[in-house]
Amino acid sequence: MGISLLVWTYVLLSGCAPGALRAAFMLQFALLSLCAGAPVSPFNSVSLAGIILLLINPFSYYDAGFRLSVLSALFITSCAGNYGFVSASLVSMLVWFVTAAQSAFSFRQIPAAGLFMNVFAVPVFALLFPLLAVCSLPALFGLPFGGHVAGFCEYLLEGWEIFADAISCAVPWTFRHSSVMNAVSAFLFFFFAADVSGYGKNMRLFIACASAAILVFCQTAQ
Repeated sequence: MGISLLVWTYVLLSGCAPGALRAAFMLQFALLSLCAGAPVSPFNSVSLAGIILLLINPFSYYDAGFRLSVLSALFITSCAGNYGFVSASLVSMLVWFVTAAQSAFSFRQIPAAGLFMNVFAVPVFALLFPLLAVCSLPALFGLPFGGHVAGFCEYLLEGWEIFADAISCAVPWTFRHSSVMNAVSAFLFFFFAADVSGYGKNMRLFIACASAAILVFCQTAQ
């Protein structure tokens, strides 16, 4: 009860952003599973959270940020759910391939630098986000030194921005949306999703190949 209260209080303070709502629903379903003595499935929790958010606001589907957020979360949980410890660097790079088609479709093109930037972004923000949340509390409660603490966080974010710009300059290439990108994204996503759903290797390959082929066929038929 206490954890749920803290989570939803944070969501309200953050303005009920779609990403925050998805994460809150996901955590809430996991807590309910624990209370009921049922096994926790992060993949199912993300799926259910996405369905509920679409029921609340069906137009969320047309928001590229919502689609990319749910797609990324589903893929990451499908990897972590069955393999225990998976290299964060490998998963981060695979997430780029899985979301590449959706990103390129929504934004016309995507930078190749993102493939390498994801490797650093995951561990960096895993540390930064909790630190930023804690450092925001003094300013939130109006303490005298709150502004200085918040300023320190601004320097950290500016440091990441400088680092990201450096990677973008070192890897200046971009990719446009294509049928090959669709096929790769669909294959990777459905292969891991079928794995976490309990299918055998041969069936996983069939589902992934069929999904990629259908997506490419639909694109070329338009």
